[in-house]
Amino acid sequence: MRNVFTGALGAGLLSLLPAGVLAQDGPETVALAFGGADWQITAAEARIEQIDGREALFLQGGRAWLDDLQFEDGVIEFDLRMPAPQMGFAGLGFRAQDPQNFEDFYLRAHLSDRPDASQYMPVINGLGGWQIYHDAHAAQAIPFEYGEWMRVRAVIEGDRADFYLDDDTPFLHVPDLKGDFDPGMVGLRAGGRIGFHFANFSARPLNPGEGVIGTAAEVEAPPQTLIRRWSVSEPIAETTLTASVNLPEGLLDAQDWSELAVETNGIANLARAAEITPGERTLLTRLTLTADQASERLLRFGYSDRARIYLNGELLFAGDAGWRTRDYRFLGTVGLFDAVGLQLEAGENTLVIAVSETFGGWAVMAELEDQSGITIAP
Repeated sequence: MRNVFTGALGAGLLSLLPAGVLAQDGPETVALAFGGADWQITAAEARIEQIDGREALFLQGGRAWLDDLQFEDGVIEFDLRMPAPQMGFAGLGFRAQDPQNFEDFYLRAHLSDRPDASQYMPVINGLGGWQIYHDAHAAQAIPFEYGEWMRVRAVIEGDRADFYLDDDTPFLHVPDLKGDFDPGMVGLRAGGRIGFHFANFSARPLNPGEGVIGTAAEVEAPPQTLIRRWSVSEPIAETTLTASVNLPEGLLDAQDWSELAVETNGIANLARAAEITPGERTLLTRLTLTADQASERLLRFGYSDRARIYLNGELLFAGDAGWRTRDYRFLGTVGLFDAVGLQLEAGENTLVIAVSETFGGWAVMAELEDQSGITIAP
C-alpha cells in the first residue's frame, strides 16, 4: 500500500474560500481558485456562495478537478447539500488519469433509499458503465436529507473502497475497483437537472491503523458456461450494418482484432477495447464455435445498447436495450435476459455480436448452456 499525495493540497484540509463567480455556458474548461488550489472546471455553472454560514462551491452540469493532486490511497471527505429530490447526480472522481479515465462514485438525488441511490463505476475512454456495474458491489440504497448538509466520506485502499454518508459505517463497499488506475486527480461532479453545493472538502493519506473496513455483499456468481473471452474489432459506423440484413461480405477480414476478457460479473466492458466517437459507435465481437457435428444450441445473451447477432454471416437477432427505449422506467442494465437458437454446422461456425453504444455502458455477455462437442475460441 502506498500513500501518494503531491501538489498544492498535500495532506491538509481544503476549505472553500470566496474567489469570485464563474458563469460558464459552453464546454470550455476554466480555472477557479479557492482554498489555495486551482480547480479546473468544465460545467454549465460554478461559483462560490455563502450557504448556512459556510463557504460552498455551487456546481451544476459538470466537473471540477484538482489536477495538481496525485491521489492513490487515502480519505476524501466533503459536505454535500442536495436541494430537492429531482434528477441529479453528485459525487466524486479519483485516481483520474485525465477527464476520460478515472474511478467514479455518485449519489442519485432523485432515488433516495432506492436500490440504485448510489453508484460506483469506472470511467474508461470517456464511457461510464452503470449499465454494466449494477450489482450490490456497485450500488446500494441510502436515504438523503434534502436541503441539509450531509457528510460524504470515501476511504480508498489498494483495490478496495468504502463509502459513507452521515455515518461511521460504510453503506457501500467496493471489493474490486475496476479501473486499475495509477495515482491521479481528484474531482467533484454535479450532473442532471439540478445543481449541488459542496463544502469542507479534504483529501488526506490514511492514518496508521486506518483503512477499508467494509465487507463484500453477496452477489450471484456468473454461470460456469459463460463466454469469458471475446475477439473485438476496431470501431465501425453502425450504418455499415444497418444498410443490409446479413453481415456485409469481407467485413470481418477487414478488421484488426484484439482479445478482451469479461469483468468479474461476466460482462465484457467494450470501452476497454476502444474509444467511442460520433461516427464510429459499433464494435464487432466474435467467437469461433467448432462443432463435432451439426446441432442446435441455445445462446443466452445480454448487451448495451443495441445488438445484431449473426451466425455464419446470417442475421439471427436485432434489438435495442438502451436506456428508456422500452418504457420510461427501463434502465438497460446488462444481464442474460435474452436467448436465441443457433443452428450449428459441423466444423467451424463464426458467431458475431455487433454492439452499438449511446451511453451508460458499451457491453456484451453470453452463455452457451450446452457446450458438449463444441470448442469455443475468441
